[in-house]
Amino acid sequence: MGKTLQLTRNELVWQTRCNSWDETDYKKYVEWLKGFEHSDQRWGRYNYAIYNVISAYTWDEIVNMIEHRDYDNEPKVQFYAEDDDYISSESIVDIIKDAIREDNYNCNILDEEYADDFNEQWGVKANDEQR
Repeated sequence: MGKTLQLTRNELVWQTRCNSWDETDYKKYVEWLKGFEHSDQRWGRYNYAIYNVISAYTWDEIVNMIEHRDYDNEPKVQFYAEDDDYISSESIVDIIKDAIREDNYNCNILDEEYADDFNEQWGVKANDEQR
């Protein structure tokens, strides 16, 4: 039946996205976290633990913590297992940055630049293998 050449190419591409948060976005995030108050799932309990810590801070305080980062003294969220065993802690600065980063993944791409870096894989297939 003939043959087909197939090229699989991976390219290094720099994509630029931009998003911003303001006090309204922060308040929406805090309200979203509050919704996990009665969650039975570990992920939900973690989100509510985050709510319990960051809800005590205003947007201006959060911005100040990010702007003047003090790793040794910034507030942290303590995470515990169901049996109350300590699991880990995470800085609220890192938590807020992660939330903003998650929103960034959903933004439109503003610009793309291609690097001269790629991998190519060539293959030959019989046409009946494509189905």
